[in-house]
Amino acid sequence: MHLLARLSMIALVMLGGAALAKPGDTPAPSPCANPGVRDGARRTLHDATATNTALTFCTGEDCWSLDAATAAVTAIPAVKAPAAPAAGDSPGKSADGRASATATEVAFCPTGPASCKKFTYKLEFQPQNGLYPMINAPGTLGGVVYAGLSEDGEPSYLLAYDLVAGKLIKQVKLKASQAAVFRNAFLFDNAFYSAKLKKLGKLAVATTDLDPITGTDLVAMSDDTGGVIVQDTATGKAHARIKLGKGIGIDQKVLSPDGTRLYVITQAATEGEVFVIDVAKNKVVAHGAPAKCAAGTARVH
Repeated sequence: MHLLARLSMIALVMLGGAALAKPGDTPAPSPCANPGVRDGARRTLHDATATNTALTFCTGEDCWSLDAATAAVTAIPAVKAPAAPAAGDSPGKSADGRASATATEVAFCPTGPASCKKFTYKLEFQPQNGLYPMINAPGTLGGVVYAGLSEDGEPSYLLAYDLVAGKLIKQVKLKASQAAVFRNAFLFDNAFYSAKLKKLGKLAVATTDLDPITGTDLVAMSDDTGGVIVQDTATGKAHARIKLGKGIGIDQKVLSPDGTRLYVITQAATEGEVFVIDVAKNKVVAHGAPAKCAAGTARVH
C-alpha cells in the first residue's frame, strides 16, 4: 500500500472516521458571540490589547479584532499569551517597582537605582495594615500610605513628597483608604488635590477603577449605570458623562497607546460589545460587536 494511503487509513481508524471532512460536508461554524447570556455562562473576556488603530480581545476561546475607524469586528487566531509581568503586589513596593517602603523609610527611584531619593519617617505605631508607596509616571511626585490597624485605634496616613524639590509636602491623616498620585495631583479621601495639596474637586464616581489617559492629566472611570466619565486630575473638573446605554455592563476599559481612544468592552446584550470613545471629543465615535450566534446555538466554552 502506498505510504500516503496507509497513513490516511491509520488516521481514519484513530479518529473514528467521522472526524474527516468529506466533499459536501457542512463547514465548521464561524466563531460567534453569545447573545444575552444571563445565567452565568458568559465566557471570560481576556487578553484585551489596543494599538492606535485597533483593539484585539478574546471571549473564551474565540479572539477578535476591532478596527477603530470602521468598528468592523473580525475573528482572528487565538492570541498568544504575553509573558507574565513582574508581580505588582509585593509588600511595600509600588506596582511598577520604582518605589519601595519600610516602616521607617521610603525610596523613590524614577529611572533606576542611580535616581533613588530616600526619606525617613517615624510614627508612633507600626503599619499593621500595610505600606503602599506610589510614584507618578514622570517621577516628580510620590507618596506612601502608612496604614494602621483601625481596630486598635490607629489611623492611616498619606505622606506626600515633592521629588523634584526633594522634600515632604505634607503628612495627611486619611479618612478613606484609597490614595493615588498622578502627573500633577494626588488623590485621597475621594478628592483630587494639587501638588501643594490644595483641594481641586471631588472624585466624580466613588471607585478605585481609574484609568490614566496617556500623555494627559485625565483619568477615565465607569459608573454603575452604564456610563463613562473622564475627569481632569489637575483641575478636578469632570467632563460630561458618556452614556453607553441602559443595562450596559462594563467589563474592561483599554486605552490606545497614544491616549486618543478609549475602548470600552462590555458584556451586555452580546458578549464583547465594544464602544470606541474619542477622548478629545468626549463621545462615542464607533460601536461594534462580534457576530451573534445563530438562534438556538451558543458557544459557551
